Amino acid sequence: MSEIKIWLEQNVHRTYNKNNQEFYIMLNFLEKHPNYLNWKNQEPEWFEITRSPKKKHIQVYVKFTNLKNKRLVSWKSCEKGKINKTNNLSYAMRNSISEQTQYYRQSHSIKKCEICESYNNIEVDHYPKKFREIKSEFLELDFPIPKTRFYKNKIIFCNNSTFEEMWKEYHNQNATYRYLCSTCNQKSH
Repeated sequence: MSEIKIWLEQNVHRTYNKNNQEFYIMLNFLEKHPNYLNWKNQEPEWFEITRSPKKKHIQVYVKFTNLKNKRLVSWKSCEKGKINKTNNLSYAMRNSISEQTQYYRQSHSIKKCEICESYNNIEVDHYPKKFREIKSEFLELDFPIPKTRFYKNKIIFCNNSTFEEMWKEYHNQNATYRYLCSTCNQKSH
């Protein structure tokens, strides 16, 4: 059993806010999540460590500033953490197509989860073909991959490259979307 799982087990059924030392342990842990830099809301108000009702697995919830409801976050993803070059490429590819997902949000005003019908914490999900599938198909075309860099809390391509333009076009032609709440979206991956 990992040190992190042991610590979570010792702190199960507890909630920590900024007045608790454990809050900062959880914040440090959360920042290791491989998708952390892509989240719109990155400022937690509190953390809750609990168990799933059926299987009794450890669960970590975070209540972010500017969100009404708490969000389930994979503690296993935080544990694996470290951003590597593959993740940097994924982040840059996601950031470069953000205008396309924003357009979907603007043109589909009823934001309701297609699985549970919730109106809370709605996210755009690639469906039926997942983002990773579209990305993988594009990478098989074997374009030279440009370098990435960190800029304004995002990982982007270093220059306006042919790779990026071709990716945007490919994604635009192959992506379709649906709305899911953050919980259903996380379960669908």
